[in-house]
Amino acid sequence: MLTKHRMSMKKLGSKGFSAIEGLLIFVIVGIIGGVGYYLFSSQKDKVTDENSIVATTEAEADSDQGAFVVKEWDVKIPKDSVVAGIEYSIKPNGVAYFRSTELNKYAVGDLNCENSVYVVRGMANEKVISTTSDGDETFEAAYSTYLAHRNDAQATTRDIAVKIGNYYYIPPGFAGASCVGADAEDQKKELSAMLDIVKAINAMVAN
Repeated sequence: MLTKHRMSMKKLGSKGFSAIEGLLIFVIVGIIGGVGYYLFSSQKDKVTDENSIVATTEAEADSDQGAFVVKEWDVKIPKDSVVAGIEYSIKPNGVAYFRSTELNKYAVGDLNCENSVYVVRGMANEKVISTTSDGDETFEAAYSTYLAHRNDAQATTRDIAVKIGNYYYIPPGFAGASCVGADAEDQKKELSAMLDIVKAINAMVAN
């Protein structure tokens, strides 16, 4: 009789332990699930926020994308005036040499060819760089001359005339030579490529 009673208690104890064990498992699973959901939700919100920041940054970058900056002068050519493949270098004497992908086609294999578009910068009463004997013209005077020349029927690479702040941007007192030889058709194409650069330079604004 005593043995049967002990067996019944053992079975009851086993059943009771299993119920508690199941409850603990349920609670633990619930906690793990809750923590997991919280972490997932937080990570999702973080990713969303990061994407929003990236989108904003890209939108801000796109607003200026394509503009061509001349960092030494702190000016830029707006993106709607940029010439494909435009590039420049500024020599120790202060003369900037502008080229483009199209103009490079007429360099006859030599990118040092002198068909670059030249530009110099100076203030009103400073003298324009020149290789001629009459190189005593001021930037202000030269600017007025080149500005008026824009209305001439014959367009040339001397039609650069830009004033930004206290600085004038004009051609120096010398010009480069053609790099295509005597071929009249190539000369027209070369000049057209140079005039595209001139138009772009004339569109320069403060950076």
